[in-house]
Amino acid sequence: MKQNCNIVAVVATKNPRKVQVEFAQQIVNPTLQASSSANELLQLLNASDSRFSDREPKQRRAWLGAEKTEVKTLFGIDCTKLATWDGVSAKPRIEILKENVQIAGRDINIQITETTVLTAKQVEANPSPKTKGKGGEIVTHGGKPVYSFTAVLFDEPKHTFLAGDTVAVGAPAVTSEINDMA
Repeated sequence: MKQNCNIVAVVATKNPRKVQVEFAQQIVNPTLQASSSANELLQLLNASDSRFSDREPKQRRAWLGAEKTEVKTLFGIDCTKLATWDGVSAKPRIEILKENVQIAGRDINIQITETTVLTAKQVEANPSPKTKGKGGEIVTHGGKPVYSFTAVLFDEPKHTFLAGDTVAVGAPAVTSEINDMA
């Protein structure tokens, strides 16, 4: 089932004419594996913490820079009271909820692209690899770190998801033996 893309905030930039529009959309990742019984127990013990659920689609965020006048014209969001960011303190923002955003009848969506190979431009941006939870182990695919990128676009997204390695590739198998002491 396709989830609608929403605008959830407008964030100030250093340029007084510009803002960052924050989009949010629930996206299903078909590569997530069914939970093992150990993960299922962990999920049950942390049922009220959404970070532990792999059964629900995760809400993804993406940002686009825009002129304040176009944000008003296209989405009806008035950004004139949003202060310019000074580059030091927290960025001023307007929290909103504009659901199912469209322009001229065309749906807006977030597209997810996961990769293990970075372009030169991506390398310059120094992205962090995808992790298993905040501050967790790096997700790998074929033994290489997975990087996840978002884009905001018109119409249907063409997601690229990479299935994470279930065990570290090239890691030696660890076995334990119990010796009979009799």
